[in-house]
Amino acid sequence: MHRIAYIVSACVFALAISLWLGNRLALDAARQDLVSRAEERASIWLHHAEGEYTGLRALLDGNPPSPMARDRLWQMARDEGVLEFRIFDSRGQPVFSLNGPTRMPHKTDAGSNAGKVLRTGKAVTEIVASDSAARRYAEIYSPVRFNGEIRGVYEVYIDITRASDAIAKLYSHLVLSVALLVSTTMLIP
Repeated sequence: MHRIAYIVSACVFALAISLWLGNRLALDAARQDLVSRAEERASIWLHHAEGEYTGLRALLDGNPPSPMARDRLWQMARDEGVLEFRIFDSRGQPVFSLNGPTRMPHKTDAGSNAGKVLRTGKAVTEIVASDSAARRYAEIYSPVRFNGEIRGVYEVYIDITRASDAIAKLYSHLVLSVALLVSTTMLIP
């Protein structure tokens, strides 16, 4: 009888570990999906902004936009869920900033992230939870290329609160299902 109890306990334990690992993998996959969606939205917004506003090269050269062009950029940013937008030149120095109504807490490593993108040519993305509100956003640094040459870096803050909340809700349901399954299996003699 003790042998059966040990076998059942071992099976329940193995099942619980398997489900827990499955949940962890699902959460990691969901986070990667969140990052790739944010990067895609940032890329789409930049292409949209380049199509509507032809002064991106001028911004990289340090020429500020007109107030009308700045308003148009800000309207496009709001429509696309962009909270803030900055451009760094090829030396990693900020040359343009489009700040939102609630200033985002810029990290001290923004210049180093821009430098990393300039060196590697690959995007850097961080998921950040805001302290001031129940808001989550993605901070994305990505290269600006003209004719294949990296001319600068753009930093975009994309609001991902809804997608993040949906993932958190899904994860809580998965954890609850694991707990119920383990509890149910423990009740079986």
